[in-house]
Amino acid sequence: MTSIADSSIFAVASRADGSVVAWGSLSFAALINPNAPVPLSDVISVAAGSSHALALKSNGRVFAWGSTVASVTNVPANLTNAIAIAAGNNADQSVPYSLALRSNGLVTGWGASISGVTNVPSGLSNVVAIAAGSSHALALVSDGSPTIIRQPVGGTAFSGGQFTLSATVASPTPLTYAWSLNGTNIPNATNSTFVISNAQPADAGFYQLAVTNAVGSAASVPVPIAVVDSAPLMLSIPTNRTVYFGSPLLIEPVVTGSQPMQFQWRFSGTNIFGATNGDLFIANTNVVAGNYTLLASNAFGFVSSNVTVKVLGPVVAWGSSSSPTNVPAGASNAIAIAAGYYAVVRISR
Repeated sequence: MTSIADSSIFAVASRADGSVVAWGSLSFAALINPNAPVPLSDVISVAAGSSHALALKSNGRVFAWGSTVASVTNVPANLTNAIAIAAGNNADQSVPYSLALRSNGLVTGWGASISGVTNVPSGLSNVVAIAAGSSHALALVSDGSPTIIRQPVGGTAFSGGQFTLSATVASPTPLTYAWSLNGTNIPNATNSTFVISNAQPADAGFYQLAVTNAVGSAASVPVPIAVVDSAPLMLSIPTNRTVYFGSPLLIEPVVTGSQPMQFQWRFSGTNIFGATNGDLFIANTNVVAGNYTLLASNAFGFVSSNVTVKVLGPVVAWGSSSSPTNVPAGASNAIAIAAGYYAVVRISR
């Protein structure tokens, strides 16, 4: 998890992969299903009000769902470059409002203007943090020098792989960025994000970001990156998959480890020609029920995992020879069936 928020009736959290999960009172089904109709992605933080929730995406856009009171889920179209969010309500939790902090240190509010909470004071600038309470809001103001809102996070990079370091900075004026490794500036590392594209032992160490604007400067905490050699690691893969006859098959495992990595899919122990990607896709005319195996390998070892695929259909009928047991040839894409009854009626006088 990368962030978590709760109200009196539900909770919401964001994961490291950018997805969102919510849970709580079933009386607010719209709140605990933020991924309808389209799954949320690239989310870096969440906020929870009494009857609505917010998600901040990595591109600075804000998504809202839940209560539609006071149009609180209608995020202003001109709201961009957001770096922090907050969700609030009035004292009895019936009327919601939202706040967003932008990278230029300005605050945007929308929803119900309870006690004027969405009427951001004119001239309020250099804000580095916000909070939304019950019928009131707070802003933390700096002297205009840059403030690192979200620190970079270190970790383990697999040899040959990629690792991304990033930070979020609030500043009223343009910024200059400089990443360093073990105290030495990295050439051309002048953005808020730094990507180690092909991790090698020399890339291990402590990384730090320095940011400067016209008023002052700030430095992130030094964060460690370790580079290790690793055989493939199967993080997730379904053990069973069911498809309807005539439908395609798609299996998307998550595999990590040192690069480069090779993949081979097998069916019943035999290699599938051309199936050498991490994902397996088979068109609708070629899906066969049985055991599929993914073999992932690199210079340090291999890992394999099995998926049992069951194919539903086509329709098969049996019973009395006087019943309609001859299924039409075109019934191959059926997804539901029903059976009637046969009766003989005799009329007597």
